[in-house]
Amino acid sequence: MRPDYLVLGPEVNFLRIFRPGEFVEFASVFRDAYALIKNTSPETQVGVSIQYDVFVQEVEEGGTGEWMSELGDRDFLGLTTYFGSSDERRAKFPNPLDIPDDYYRWARRLFGEDIPIVFTEVAWSTFHDGGEESQFVFVNRLPALMQAVRPVNVIWGLQHDILDYYSGEIHPLNWIGLRRLDGAPKPGWQQVLRLRAVGLYRSP
Repeated sequence: MRPDYLVLGPEVNFLRIFRPGEFVEFASVFRDAYALIKNTSPETQVGVSIQYDVFVQEVEEGGTGEWMSELGDRDFLGLTTYFGSSDERRAKFPNPLDIPDDYYRWARRLFGEDIPIVFTEVAWSTFHDGGEESQFVFVNRLPALMQAVRPVNVIWGLQHDILDYYSGEIHPLNWIGLRRLDGAPKPGWQQVLRLRAVGLYRSP
């Protein structure tokens, strides 16, 4: 298939946090897989993603992200980022305007200005009251929030809401779609199409 991008591990910082021994094994396998893939399809960009919001908490507590070096060569850095996805996230950022202007700047500060960054999953949940309006405002803020990061691609988490896939604390993730369960577009849908038309959601 020779894909343009290949994410070999989604949100690998969760693996490192909850199963550190398994992460060491994963890092070894990733290094071998990277070499094999590049030998077969040199143009394919190979990497992993990290859950950025959890990573920011790690950095605020003194982390440096040095553990990423255990993975060896990577062609890009993948990030996932969610708002309104749990009570804790909603309490921290009840409104899109509460997100600091430099929220995503940590990625550049720690991993450098040159590595390509791909937002593999971006979303604002509409589960809570006022969620659809907040999602719309969040979409409007994306160009400004990501200006310093200069991502090569931005991918929204889900096109449609889903039914009871996520449970427990992260239940609101079922409502991150830009369209409702019946297919009707939410207010953010048209704005995403506008941003895509001007190139924000399209790889250069």
